[in-house]
Amino acid sequence: MRALLWPLSLMICIACAQEAPDGDAAARDQADSNGLELTVTDAVRIAGGEIVIVGQIVSGRVSVGDEVCLISAESGAQTFTVAAMESFNRIIETAEAGTSVGLMVDGEIDPDDVASGDTIRNECS
Repeated sequence: MRALLWPLSLMICIACAQEAPDGDAAARDQADSNGLELTVTDAVRIAGGEIVIVGQIVSGRVSVGDEVCLISAESGAQTFTVAAMESFNRIIETAEAGTSVGLMVDGEIDPDDVASGDTIRNECS
């Protein structure tokens, strides 16, 4: 896997995001079973032209290779594949509820079409 060269501002954004408290395992398992819901905080184009969408997973989990749906008030619903993922300066393969992540987009999404408060889910429906 190639190294991600994400801009300092993105790393600061991810590092500043607060992780949800662990809580009890049963509550987290219940949230994980509800499907992916990630609240977007930002989207940037990094060196090399790749798009990274940053946010916090509210429920469910996401893995590299998953096809997910960006639901935007401005541009509607768009699907993309998670090409790579990073959390707190570490490249990861899977993330679950409570984790702040940066998702590298494999698809045709313009960062100008992504706004804070948009949602990423497993499906567009």
